[in-house]
Amino acid sequence: MHSARAWLRAVLALLLCIVSGVALALDPARQVHEFTLTSWSMQDGMPHNYVHYIEQDAEGFLWIGTWEGAARFDGRRFEVFDKRTLPDIPLAGVRTLLPEADGGMLFGTSQHGVMRYSHGRWSVLQDTFEAKLRVVELLQAADGGLWIGCEDALYRRAPGGGLTRIESDLDPVNGMVLSMLELPDGGLLVGTLRGLFLWREGQPLRALNPRLGLPEDAVRILLRRRNGDLVMGDNHGAYVLDEGFTQARRFHEGQVEAAHEDRHGALWLMTAGKGLVRDLDGRQETIDATLGLKGRGGTGLFEDRQGLLWVGTTNGLYRIADGPVFGLDRARGLGDDYPRSILRRPDGSMLIGHATGLDRWQEGSIAPVDLAGRASSVLTLAPSRDGGIYVGTYDRGVLHYPADLNPDGVDVIDGTDGLRSQHVRAIAEVGEHGLFVGTSTGLAVFERGTMTQWLGSGQGMPGDFVRVLLPSRRGGLWIGGANGLAHRAADGTLKVWHSGTDFPAVSSFDLLEDADGTLWIGSDSGLLRLREDGGFSVYDHRTGLPNDSIFRVLDDGRGSLWLSSNRGAFRIAREQFTRIDAGERRRLIVDAFDYSDGMPSSQCNGGNAQAGDFDARGRLWVPTATGVAVIDPDASLAQSHDAVKVKIEGVQLDRKAMLPDNLIVVQPDVRRVTIHYAGLDFRAPLRIRYRYRMIGYDRDWVEAGDAAEAVYTNLPGGHLRFEVQAAMSPVDWDDAGLKAGFASVEFEAIPPFWLRPWFMLLEALALLGLFALVLRWRAGRYRRRQERLHRTIEQRTRELSAKNAALEQAGRERETLLRQLEQQATHDALTGLPNRRAGDLRLAAAFEEAAACGQPLCVALGDIDHFKRVNDEHGHDIGDALLRYIAQTLADREIPLGGYVTRHGGEEFLFVLPNADLAQATQRMESLIAHLANTPLQHDRAGELRVTMSAGVAQWTSGISGNRLIAAADRALYRAKREGRNRVVAEEH
Repeated sequence: MHSARAWLRAVLALLLCIVSGVALALDPARQVHEFTLTSWSMQDGMPHNYVHYIEQDAEGFLWIGTWEGAARFDGRRFEVFDKRTLPDIPLAGVRTLLPEADGGMLFGTSQHGVMRYSHGRWSVLQDTFEAKLRVVELLQAADGGLWIGCEDALYRRAPGGGLTRIESDLDPVNGMVLSMLELPDGGLLVGTLRGLFLWREGQPLRALNPRLGLPEDAVRILLRRRNGDLVMGDNHGAYVLDEGFTQARRFHEGQVEAAHEDRHGALWLMTAGKGLVRDLDGRQETIDATLGLKGRGGTGLFEDRQGLLWVGTTNGLYRIADGPVFGLDRARGLGDDYPRSILRRPDGSMLIGHATGLDRWQEGSIAPVDLAGRASSVLTLAPSRDGGIYVGTYDRGVLHYPADLNPDGVDVIDGTDGLRSQHVRAIAEVGEHGLFVGTSTGLAVFERGTMTQWLGSGQGMPGDFVRVLLPSRRGGLWIGGANGLAHRAADGTLKVWHSGTDFPAVSSFDLLEDADGTLWIGSDSGLLRLREDGGFSVYDHRTGLPNDSIFRVLDDGRGSLWLSSNRGAFRIAREQFTRIDAGERRRLIVDAFDYSDGMPSSQCNGGNAQAGDFDARGRLWVPTATGVAVIDPDASLAQSHDAVKVKIEGVQLDRKAMLPDNLIVVQPDVRRVTIHYAGLDFRAPLRIRYRYRMIGYDRDWVEAGDAAEAVYTNLPGGHLRFEVQAAMSPVDWDDAGLKAGFASVEFEAIPPFWLRPWFMLLEALALLGLFALVLRWRAGRYRRRQERLHRTIEQRTRELSAKNAALEQAGRERETLLRQLEQQATHDALTGLPNRRAGDLRLAAAFEEAAACGQPLCVALGDIDHFKRVNDEHGHDIGDALLRYIAQTLADREIPLGGYVTRHGGEEFLFVLPNADLAQATQRMESLIAHLANTPLQHDRAGELRVTMSAGVAQWTSGISGNRLIAAADRALYRAKREGRNRVVAEEH
């Protein structure tokens, strides 16, 4: 079984390699508007915008020649070589490049001859430098020598060196050599400013224009095609020459700057001012400024090993690719650059609704669809059961087209039909006669052409703004909107999930239902999965999604879901979601596509139904902020399985650059080691993912994502090995069958002297001696500290004892003061009896106790008779003395257990008599009054003063408050006053 699986994997890998190999070259079946253009300029790190020449070296790096030097390109970064980076090499005005068989690269300059780069080292071809050759073109000779076309003449350099000037009757001005082509018989065709010339050994240059019947003109192109045709290009056009150089057949008119035949046999011509022309079997197509190719072209026209076409112009470097993604916009025929909805028709055509109307794409051509005579912004598209389509607009409601899209047959559904909003975001047919229209203010339900119901938040919907409608496989309708999710059953009942409560997002943007009833929801909080048990699974940035706002969810029928977002489109295998739910994975492996892959914009449009669809070829069409992105899953799968060649570009020790081809010694004073690496895939360099490790330092691989740099500080001493792997996204590094490129570089880190063995031994001995000295010093110090501590403790003990005594005295004084304050707060200052405030508190407590125990309780108010007369006749000091005397007399008399007397105010006293009924309390008060009347006050000045007291008694019963009880006693007191004083009156209550 295992061997069979291994065999199957091998076969699949071989098939993928075959598919990948086919996909490398520009697809001849594609029209040029389906190719993607990517550009670079000085803002991206180029030394100059005018690209003269383009070549690829043996390692796979791309080189460009410009007026300000040369640059090596890895797909993401330009490494510039000019006067600043190469102060000893006069590399400027690079007009031509030539790869050498040994892996080197020659650079023809406009003033200083030819320079050479080989394995990281630069040199000058000395004889060309001394001759100050102004080089225009280089050509490798069959004998290993070099043909050098210059501004003034043609030169030949022998394999071992030595220059020979080819004799010619051309003057220096017209002798500029623009192009060269070596013939099978050893001859050389030379294109100059004055036309085409032929050179043969031992003969001067011979003009061919007269024989060809062509005027003298600048010949910039000489090319031998695979079918044997000899192509020449000048200021008037491109020609096919016969072998005898007697006839010239023109097949393209206009000035031609460069030419290249790709591996499929298509001829590419860079023209002057008319863009880049592809001639395939006589059919010509143009890529010009309308498709993004700007600037005047030069001789920079090159096809790399992946089949990508590179173009150099006065505006920079361009890459023409037929990758898995291309875009449609206004330059490619789209009516507007802001599409919103896309729908595939049964005939294979694609309808594209955009900000100004509706377009139809069919077999590569785009034509507008008449919106019933008036332009409108199209928000949504939906098929109808009669073969036609529904078009939802921003301000015109719904347009229903017949199957042939004839505008004369359009039916309009708007306010006259009951539609409360013309802003339509979603349309769906359910059943044989039901039509649902989702708007910005609610959901309209039509039955047989008549609106029968309007659903909004007032009718139980989660909100009014409807974004998406999806007929359920099991009947009914799924409804997604700005505030949650709802399901309307066939009988009209609603089940609602509200945002903020039972729905784990705010808005629903798109819906997809599986056959088993599982619902996938594109939301502003990621991709949601609503299972049959009613639970939600959430997949967002925490599980590896590049963006949480998901606008479109589609199933490609191959086991993957496609999602659109503000950061491009994503493909994710379904089994990954199942593995995450089962706890077998923590993060999703996402195949992401964005602007760097050829999408017009990474920002996809959504928030309305049908924001993307698959065409008849299985390609995904997604509306974006600047056009429609078309993604080919087959091409992306082939691309993602390609092995990526990875190279270590350079190593920096602090700021010193080192060549990575030898053992790199890291001295002890180096603090920072920076390693630059690159995966050499020019079709999709931003999709390359890396991981690296430093063996001897890193415990495991470090996943670097798309970062092409590793930085280390404080490397340990010894032999180290840096390894890096590269693979195309999506990457599962745990996959044993993953194709990953590999590169490595060796390091020898010299440890500082303090980490070397002899120093460490001396350091250990010194530390031991120092440790012994420290121990001895610390022991003596400890003894001295103990003695000082003992003396300090004795002194502090004495001080603390004195402070404790003082604190104890202060505590006693404080307690006395508190008792005095408490006495003053609760007792009358004159009589020493409890004051009225204290009496009220004790009376309340007496009430609670009486209520709890069920015991009787009485109170009495006593008032001194004729007390005012005492004050008037004897003075207030005698009155105060009398009050103190009476208070003392009353306090000395025996009051029932728990009872007490307080000064109630002035000459009034309150008596509380617990455990006494009215009769007992009255008897007790009569005894107190009688004793007071028989006990006069003896005073030095007033003599003998006899006083009497009147009292009123009241008994407490349940439900009577203290104030009412005292009021009753007060009434009884006044009765005692009226009845003659010196008596007790009881108040029945």
